[in-house]
Amino acid sequence: MPTYDYCCDRCGHQFERFQKMSATPLKMCPECGGKVRRLTGTGAAATFFKGSGFRAVTSLSQPHRMTVRVRYSEADPMGRLHHSVYLVYFEMGRTEYMRVRGVAYAEMERRGMFIPIVSVQVRYRAVAHYDDVLVVETWVRDIRGARVFFANRVVREEAGSETLIAEADVCGALVDSTGHPRRFSDDEIAVMLGPPKAPSRAASQRGVACPAPPSAGHACPRNGCRGHSTHP
Repeated sequence: MPTYDYCCDRCGHQFERFQKMSATPLKMCPECGGKVRRLTGTGAAATFFKGSGFRAVTSLSQPHRMTVRVRYSEADPMGRLHHSVYLVYFEMGRTEYMRVRGVAYAEMERRGMFIPIVSVQVRYRAVAHYDDVLVVETWVRDIRGARVFFANRVVREEAGSETLIAEADVCGALVDSTGHPRRFSDDEIAVMLGPPKAPSRAASQRGVACPAPPSAGHACPRNGCRGHSTHP
């Protein structure tokens, strides 16, 4: 496990120094040419870059993708998505990222645990307009002690191409009900950095139209169906 590595601010790839004594500090991403910054992280499967003295490590977590449509109330008088709304999108992304891993933030709060935001850095790359359909990507770059480092991208996909609208680094801190920091446990780190949980069969059937009309002899192949027009 390395004691430090680098992360590209443009493409999100991480690079571990594997030639500790001979490699010079990494300043440019070998993949996209973007600016890299130094951070502490964990190792993973790597791709070697010949002659660079560094190797790329896989993302620390699988990105969560959420689709949003820019509402009229979120646009400024020029019809552009207001810069403050991106913070709302990022919060929605963090909440759903945790939810699909079995961590409901509302339940965390009921147990007296919170993740207040410590810092946010947003880079606006292009303009989004009213009624645009955007994809908000969220993943975890790193977890250190009580701090969790989220990353976000907002993109517009159209005609097989992708336009980067904004990207952000968001740092949160795990605290208890008294506001004191609390380190993430190994199990919590495994969940936060792990893959999404597969939805249960019952959950995947909620709101799905029943293929057969309700009747006394109704027999729907879907588990839990009792002849409703949609599954409960």
